[in-house]
Amino acid sequence: MDYLTVKQVAELKGCSERYIKQICKDGKIQAELQPHPQNKQPCYMIPVSALPEDLQVKYYDRLKKDTGIELELTEDKPEKPVKNKKSSRCFEELSIEECTKLNFWCELLKEWQSRRSQYKSKTEFDKNFIRTFHAFYRLLSFLTFCLLIHK
Repeated sequence: MDYLTVKQVAELKGCSERYIKQICKDGKIQAELQPHPQNKQPCYMIPVSALPEDLQVKYYDRLKKDTGIELELTEDKPEKPVKNKKSSRCFEELSIEECTKLNFWCELLKEWQSRRSQYKSKTEFDKNFIRTFHAFYRLLSFLTFCLLIHK
């Protein structure tokens, strides 16, 4: 769940921080008193889901513009039971193909995490990493296809 500071909500709404603090204090908007991430002083943290829908849309539009990542606005609905849900299996029950795929994704995540920590702009690195991965994956798919045809 995304949380916003009083300042962020005031900017979204186009009002003063004092007004947002007051409506939080009065309970007119859902907020949690938490230590501020930087100075550890108690401050109101407001979940995005507590904002009116128009402000949620505005927030996610800004986030999309800033990061270039497409996010979906979803409502918090109780999950319905899934009838054909696969049961969880332990690692030993996986096939060799499944283990290979799992290992590939784990190694990819480790590589991503280790490289990402070295960059100042995480967003820019993520974009480049994804582009590189897509190019590599397309090449790998093409080579696999060629090998299958050749056999």
